[in-house]
Amino acid sequence: MISLVTTVLNDRAGCALFFEQMNAQTHRPDEVVVTDAGSCDGMWELLQNPPAGLKFPVRALQEKGCNIARGRNLAIREARGDIIVSTDVGCRWDSRWLEELAAPL
Repeated sequence: MISLVTTVLNDRAGCALFFEQMNAQTHRPDEVVVTDAGSCDGMWELLQNPPAGLKFPVRALQEKGCNIARGRNLAIREARGDIIVSTDVGCRWDSRWLEELAAPL
């Protein structure tokens, strides 16, 4: 099982694109765990009600004011996968990114 962990703060549009790009991966994560650092732009609400049609479950955590390192550690602690992959909202991935990353594991 592969858990993808990330953090976010006030990037609702970027997170929507993140979900779209993860959905298009040739090998999708078994879960996505996102720590929100206290967004006030509707981000937290998006995480609680992810877009329909996602091909992976989203688990949302929130700790207001946490930094990126703390947010990642929280997400890793809550991840259920044997393999944990970390990335950032706002990056762009080739559609085979996760497949190629996980292949040797």
